[in-house]
Amino acid sequence: MIRRTDTLLLVEDSPDDYEAVARTLKKLNFGGTLEWVEGGEQALEFIDRALANDLPPVLVLLDLNMPGMDGRAVLRELKSNDRSRAVPVVIYTTSNNPADVAYCYQHFANSYHVKPLGSDALRSSLETVLAYWFELVVRAS
Repeated sequence: MIRRTDTLLLVEDSPDDYEAVARTLKKLNFGGTLEWVEGGEQALEFIDRALANDLPPVLVLLDLNMPGMDGRAVLRELKSNDRSRAVPVVIYTTSNNPADVAYCYQHFANSYHVKPLGSDALRSSLETVLAYWFELVVRAS
């Protein structure tokens, strides 16, 4: 069950991709809070603050290819830090490069999704991600 206090953090440098995700979540009646940061450094700062307040995001959707600190560096940092290691990270990127997929799983990504093209495919993809992470997964209280 999605609670109002549940946070989905989208780490995405493209405002257009953010808008598409936000619109789709609204259509899906996502009951939690969508937070958006445009870069890796911002993501780490957001997660650090959230953990300090005992309100970590339920899920991080992480783009790989961003200027500055990219998604690979964010993933490495999150999964190598005892405080943030348990925060689920789903890679949400345009890259279907097998080397990227392998890298992310080697660095403990929880899942890897290639961003779909088109609004129907995006809806289906996000519906699946939300159902799994917010409905099926048993979370620590």
